[in-house]
Amino acid sequence: MAALGARSRHGPGRRAHRHGPARNLEFRRRRPGRGRPAGEQAATALNRALTLLATGETADDAGAERDRPARQRLHALADALTRRSGPPDRSRRAVLAEAGRTLAGHRDLVPQAVSLLVESLEPASMGADELHAALVELAALHADRPALAARTARTVGNGVQFARGAEAGDPEALLDVVARLAGTGDLTEGLFAAELTVACGRRTEWTGPWRTQLRMLRRHPCGDVRDVAYAQFTAAE
Repeated sequence: MAALGARSRHGPGRRAHRHGPARNLEFRRRRPGRGRPAGEQAATALNRALTLLATGETADDAGAERDRPARQRLHALADALTRRSGPPDRSRRAVLAEAGRTLAGHRDLVPQAVSLLVESLEPASMGADELHAALVELAALHADRPALAARTARTVGNGVQFARGAEAGDPEALLDVVARLAGTGDLTEGLFAAELTVACGRRTEWTGPWRTQLRMLRRHPCGDVRDVAYAQFTAAE
């Protein structure tokens, strides 16, 4: 009995010590995507967390010791999501877009929603119709927010201008999208068109179609759009 007790104390213990970590390692290897914000389950969990943070705060507004702790956590989460790394990822783009739409339903979280939606744009993997629809959806969030509209337009333009190689998207598709945005007369869509024109004009060294588009934007009904177009020159004196 003593020997049996010794085996029960030491034998299984040694096996658990030797094989337990191996089992854990094997389990981890079966889940290579663990921790990445991709897939339907990740999107659902993320949107639930964002909704709780957006709606769960009723006190501590500009207090002496605390100020909107849930909102601060939400800002940190949104900032972490928009820190881009690696090549374009369609599943990541879908997660970011859904998260942006979740926050867009809260009036005072529109800037964070916009950041997520902008980060979800991948011109290289989006056709002209899809990209145009995404930009129109994004523009609609900027009603009564002209300062935010200008910042967002610059961010969208910079994303194309400084993209690596083909990640900027197809120039023909972008030209089609820009023409459609510019033609509505809307301020935000016009700003998007102007900043994208500047970005693509610089990337192509101002080929004919982009010079034509710039001339058209200088006749846009919104003064802020015309200002962007007139601030850019296709040739230096």
